[in-house]
Parts: sequence; structure tokens; C-alpha cells
Amino acid sequence: MLLAIPLTIKFFLPIYSKLGIDTAYHYLELRFGSKGLRVLGAVMFIIYQVGRMAIIMYLPCMVLSKLMNVDVNVLILIMGVIAIIYSYTGGLKSVLWTDFIQGSVLLLGVSFALIFLLMHLDGGIGAIFNTFQEGKFLAENEPLFDPNILKTSVFLMIFGAGFNTISSYVSSQDIVQRFTTTTDTKKLNKMMLTNGALSIFIATVFYLIGTGLYIFYQQNPLPPYSAQDQIFASYIAYELPIGVTGILLAAIYAASQSTLSTGLNSVASSWTLDIQAVLSKKELGFEKETKIGQRVSLLVGIFAIIVAMVLANSGVTSAYEWFNGFMGLVLGILVGVFILGAFTRVSNTFGAVCAFVAASVVMVYVKYFVPTTEISIWAYSIISIGVSLVVGIPASIIWRKVKADTSVPAKNTTIFNAVQPKVHRTSDKYICLDIGGTFIKYGIVSRGGNIIFSDKCATEAQEGGPHILDKAVSLVDELSKKGDGEYAGVGISTAGMVDTKTGSIFDASDTIPNYAGTQFKKTIEDKFHLDCRVENDVNCAGLAEAKTGAAKNSKVAVALTVGTGVGGSLIVDGKVFHGFSESACEVGYMHIGGEDFQTQAAVSSLIKNVVAKKKEPQENWDGYKIFDAAKHGDKICIQAIDDMVDALAKGIANICYVVNPEVVVLGGGIMEQKEYLNDKVNEALKKYLKESVFEKTTIMFAENKNNAGILGAAFLFNE
Repeated sequence: MLLAIPLTIKFFLPIYSKLGIDTAYHYLELRFGSKGLRVLGAVMFIIYQVGRMAIIMYLPCMVLSKLMNVDVNVLILIMGVIAIIYSYTGGLKSVLWTDFIQGSVLLLGVSFALIFLLMHLDGGIGAIFNTFQEGKFLAENEPLFDPNILKTSVFLMIFGAGFNTISSYVSSQDIVQRFTTTTDTKKLNKMMLTNGALSIFIATVFYLIGTGLYIFYQQNPLPPYSAQDQIFASYIAYELPIGVTGILLAAIYAASQSTLSTGLNSVASSWTLDIQAVLSKKELGFEKETKIGQRVSLLVGIFAIIVAMVLANSGVTSAYEWFNGFMGLVLGILVGVFILGAFTRVSNTFGAVCAFVAASVVMVYVKYFVPTTEISIWAYSIISIGVSLVVGIPASIIWRKVKADTSVPAKNTTIFNAVQPKVHRTSDKYICLDIGGTFIKYGIVSRGGNIIFSDKCATEAQEGGPHILDKAVSLVDELSKKGDGEYAGVGISTAGMVDTKTGSIFDASDTIPNYAGTQFKKTIEDKFHLDCRVENDVNCAGLAEAKTGAAKNSKVAVALTVGTGVGGSLIVDGKVFHGFSESACEVGYMHIGGEDFQTQAAVSSLIKNVVAKKKEPQENWDGYKIFDAAKHGDKICIQAIDDMVDALAKGIANICYVVNPEVVVLGGGIMEQKEYLNDKVNEALKKYLKESVFEKTTIMFAENKNNAGILGAAFLFNE
């Protein structure tokens, strides 16, 4: 613990929190760009977890079977079935709560057992300390340090156990799944330190209990069942008060169940996310992932029950030593690849695979062909990590030379800050995308708003979010090769509601299927190592107007985009105001006269109004035709426009009373009819605004027009 916790907090928790990984093995895919390594890591973990769950069922059931005179196989079956039921039905939340409750009961129970034991020892706690001095703490033939670091010594037990623990903290999904509940590094550090303090406390309590039992049974006759793994349970059963005995034995049994359910849940998560989702050609929905996870919990639980029954009938002499050797073998192989990835810049997929294979071969040989007197079980993780580094680094270097590979690790996947900076910071040019429902406009824009290059392509929105993300990556790749290739970042203006911190879409209309959840920022930064900023398209348009357009130099500006709906943005001191949950100025949803603002003031409502009165097919009309007809005296079209303007004025008035903007900018294709609309909008607005407010509010029409999106995307870096 003293070694594992500081190293995990210092090096791995920052990586995991920044990457926002789903599972421990998601890291391997992000670091090495290999889905195969992710699957391989998950398979190794599942093998480890089956063995771990088997030993967890075996130990308490073996003891209780002697005490209760019940067949051990029956107890294993009961424990396994109960754990399967509540991990199957409750998921991670039930696992965390049962862990907490049952762990608390166990903590209190063993603390009471220690106190009770000390009270009934001749000499009390002094007898324990005297025993330490007599060689119980450190045997005379046990060295503090052996030059052969692979042989048992105090040094090896501390460092070997430390690396064994690091293996579970770093590469075991049952532990890492707790880290995925938050990305707050402070909370993660607190979680680790609390876990460490409790682990050290409980280990100390059990060590004192073990030493106390050694003394107690020198002073008193041995209990009926005194095998190495049964002595404490026998003490509980025959020495503690009757009521306490039942509670404590139940607590031990329950704690084993909670640990078992943690394993089942982590295996289900790993199988679903690391194997099924990665290998499946179709995208798995949440409901399907849940069902797969439940089935995996059931099947793995049944298999672990069978393995536990085999263990119970195989004559294992020390479950503790067996488990530590098994953990060092399986997780030790895995953690070597994790450390290779996190602590080296040069390592790549080829090197990682070579390291994994070499460590596996060496560890199988050590485990099954070398006696433990020559190589201690505490050395397993150290050997595996050493082999992984010794093989993985040269293999990676050779591969790079042969393949002329100059790639660098993805952002935040190593401990080195040098890998993470956004490159080309000295450049004053940005790659900019404006993703709309019909077209993606893309270009290169200077810091000052000069469009160096621009073009557009079809969005193909019907293909969905993943397709658009792939398209965006291709466009950035294409633009990054233009000119001198020096760019300061990638700005993206897009439809949908954007989480600007993560650069992802958190809500979107059905115009683009499966757009919510699209991770622009992470994908672009990982691939191109360029700072990427993502913003809603209406906010980008408003920002462009505030920087170089109709609202330039204004303190407070509202920009409205009138199209099939009505979008809004609020710019304060040249920066987009997002509100508490990134949804400020969604003015289209304001209720005016019992209807949404955009239902009355959008171009779609204008067309609908004209079509209804003329009783003509809708395809005969669009906004431009209506304005053209109005200019030629069409009374129906004139009235429809006046109605739209009146609704627009009501909405603007409401916004003005809340925000008090200096400038209101009207944009969108239909607002290019500035000469026709300017007077009408101002006259209508006079009806709904107090004169003192109206005189200090300027109505302007957008100047950047179709370039607003890519200009605003560039100005995201100037906020």
C-alpha cells in the first residue's frame, strides 16, 4: 500500500481521469491504437477474475462447512447464487452500496474480535509485542534484503506486494471501474487515500489477530478445526460470545459475497465494452449492452462456482499464497503493458504485443517450472514488468526504424507533459469547420478573421453522427496538409447542443441521427495533437458578428438566426455566454401566446401561413418566393410577412427586457431582405418596447452571412 497508492495517484489517476476511460482496457486501445490489445487485456482480466471469485467463494465456505456441518459445495452454491442475483439485477450501484455496508460490518466485527482477543490473552497486547521481539515479526533466518532480489526477504515482500497491488489498481477492472465514477482528480485521490488508510488499518488488525491467535493457542488448547486457513473462523465460532459469533461469521460471508458481486459486475462491464462492443460490427445500444452484461454475469458466476467447487476438493494448503501467486502471474503480465505504455514515449503496438508475449512465456515458466525457494511469489509482478520493458522498448524502436514510424502517443496517454501540448501554437491560422444539416463548410482562417481558403461539401446528415465525425476527421486531415501545414488549432461550429468543455454533442434533433454523444474534441486532439474547440453554430455566428460584423465593439449583443427554427446567442464582452448547463439563449423555445417563439417567427411558419391561405402545394413556395411576391404587391404574402415580423418583434422585446442588449443582430438566409424588413421590424418593436429601452437598442442585420460559422469557429480561440 505504501508503494502502490502514491505511485497510482501520481501517475495513473491523472491519465485515467483525463481520458475518461470506460474500462481499464480502454486505456490500451487509446494508448496503442489497438482494439486487439484491448480485447486481450479484457480476456486476461476475466481469467484472473474467475480465479479470484473462485477463491473468494472457497475460503469462507470451506470454514463454515466445518463449523456448520454443511457440505462445502452447498455453501459455495448458495453464496454464488445470491451474488449473481443482486449483481444481475442491481448493477454497479448495488455493488458499491453492498460493498460499503458489508465492508463496514466486517470492519467493526474484526475490530471487536481483536479487542476481545486482547482482553483474553495472558499479558494482553504486551504479549503480542514480546512475541514480535522473539522472532514472530521477523524470523532470525529471514533477511531484510537478499542480493538475489528474487528470493524472499523483507525488501521483496514490501516492494513485491507493492507492485502486486499496483497491478490491481492499474489493470484490474474491478478496481478501475470505481475510478470511472468521476473524472475529478481530487475526488479520485481522496478515494485512493481513504482506501489505503482502511486497507492499512484492516491489514494491521488482521496481523495483530494472527499474532494474538498464535499466542492464544499456545496458552489454550487448539480448536477442533485448526488448519491454516480455518483458525480465525474457529476462534470466532468457539471463543466469541454467541450473538457476536453469528454476526461476525455472517459479516465475513456477506463481505465475500459483496467482493464476488464486484467481480461479476466488472467482468460483465469488461466483456460488454471491451469485447462485445469492440468486435461487433453494429453499434450496441444501452439496453442491449445491459442485457449482454446480465447474461455474462450469469454465465461467469456459474463458471466461478464450478471452479470454487474444484478448489474445495483439490486440497489447497494455503489459499493466501495460491491467490497471490495467481494474481502476480495474470495481472503482473497485464501491468507490464500498462507501465510500458504510460512510462515510455517510444512504445507502440508491436512493442506492446512483443512485451505481452515475452512476459507471458517467462511467467508461465517461472510459475510452473521454477521452485518457490528460488523465485518468490512476491517477485512475479517485478519480473513481468521488467520483461515487458526490456522486450517492449527495443521491439518498438526496431519497428519504428523499419517502418519509418514517427507517430507520437495520443494526448494524455503517457506521464510526459511533452507529449500533450497542442502543436504549432505560434501559428496564427486555424482549421475551421461549420457543420450544418445540409452542408459542411470548411476552410482556413487567420487569427484576425481573414478567410484564406474555404469550400463546402454535403453533410450527408442521414448517415448519422459517426459518419459526420469521420468526415470531419478527413476534412481536418486534408486541410492540415495545405500550405505550410502550421496551424494553431481546429475550430468546429456545429448544429446541436454542445458541451464546450468536452467538445461533444450532448443533445441534437433528429435531423442528424445518433449525433448526441459525438466526441469531436477528443477525436481530433488524439489524432492531430491540435487544440480543438467546439461550439454551437448559432453561438459561432453571434461570436463572428461581435468580433467583425454588425455587433463589433458592442458590450452585450444578442444574435438571432431565423431559419426553419429560431436560434439565439448571447455575447457578453466578446465571449459567448453559455449559462449553467450550456443552454443559454435557446430563445426558440420561449412561450409567446401559448406557442413556441420559433413556431410563430421562423421561415417555416411563414411558408405554412402562405400555403394555408393560398391553398396551394407547399413545394410551390419558399421564403425567397414569398418576399418576391410581396414586393410585387401580393397581399397574402405581405400580410404573412407582417405576421412573422410581429411575432419576431414580440420575441425580441422579451429578450431585451431580460438581457438589455446593446445590439440585436438578425441573421439567417431570410434576413438578407434587410431593405424590406428593417423598417418593419423597428416599427413592430416600438409597439412592444418601452421608448427608453427601444432608443438604446439597435437592430442590425448580420454581415458575415454564409461565412459566419467558420469565422466564429476561428474566434473561439480569441475568447
